[in-house]
Amino acid sequence: ANPYSISKVGHDLMSQYYYNAYGMKIITTRMFSHEGSRRGKEFALSSFAYQIVNGEKNGGNEVKHGNLDSIRTYNHIDDAIEAYWLCSESDRYGEVYNIGGDETCTVGEALDILISKSDFTKVLDQDRVRPTDITLQIPDSSKFKNDFGWKPKKGLEEICDDLLNYWRNTI
Repeated sequence: ANPYSISKVGHDLMSQYYYNAYGMKIITTRMFSHEGSRRGKEFALSSFAYQIVNGEKNGGNEVKHGNLDSIRTYNHIDDAIEAYWLCSESDRYGEVYNIGGDETCTVGEALDILISKSDFTKVLDQDRVRPTDITLQIPDSSKFKNDFGWKPKKGLEEICDDLLNYWRNTI
């Protein structure tokens, strides 16, 4: 659907090739939407949090957005890092794992959580609507959870709090 996702498919195939052809110690991970402190404001949830905090500090009460109907399964960055660490310490070479959180919602529902923590309104900005959008991202992380005993410890509320607190300490 976009150059980024195409590059991910290419990387998956290259990784599988190098594992099979040269026995390289490769574990392929497909990390789904992960968010938290220090996330760049070019990403949706961090952009929303940035706009809220900027409005709190400089006046304003609108959050500009694009498509809010896309569905995502969000994973806290701390849980994502733990998942990567578990892989780095394992010997499950050649395996492919989808990794994601347990909370699935629309981007709009995630924005609603951020807005509920402040007094802002949503405003559609056509410039933020992507020409193509991946509208459904729900990972099946059961293989990773079973193989590593991993499960997310933090949810969307913590993600939203971390993003707002990060921008409140940064701006």
